Amino acid sequence: MIGITLFCAIILGVAVDFYLHRPKLAYVRSQDLIARFSGTIEARKAFEALKSQMLANADSLEYSLKTKMEYDRSESLRGRQLAENATIARLTQDNLIQYRNAVEAEIEEKDRKMMEGVLAQVNTYIEEFAIENGYDLILGTTLSGSLLYARNELDITEELLSRLNQKYLDKKE
Repeated sequence: MIGITLFCAIILGVAVDFYLHRPKLAYVRSQDLIARFSGTIEARKAFEALKSQMLANADSLEYSLKTKMEYDRSESLRGRQLAENATIARLTQDNLIQYRNAVEAEIEEKDRKMMEGVLAQVNTYIEEFAIENGYDLILGTTLSGSLLYARNELDITEELLSRLNQKYLDKKE
């Protein structure tokens, strides 16, 4: 009888302790948070402008090559001159392909670095937000379904996004 009473007292103590010290949990729709964060939006605009400029340079080189090749075809070039121009055109085209590949690799690298910077800002703020608001755990949803279900009341995406954007704007000013 004492064993059962002791067992019940322990269970009751654990339940009361859990109730009194229940962890504060929330989740964030990660993709929405990142996509609607002002820092992401500004970084994307700057990145797209840089990307357009880089691709425009490659496009103008390609246009020059095509114009030169069309000119050579329109002229009645013969023999050696035609062969030399064709060789130069092939080499130029090969160089253009290499240049375009290098530009695309650089664009990918700049995009990766830009997103790393944005994610670092977001992650730092989420940690600050969690500490300031007493959260023990904030989960992030992904498109692959890492969070299968949670009550809507636990979704703090809008509140966090609002504060994150405000903090971002405050830092800019």
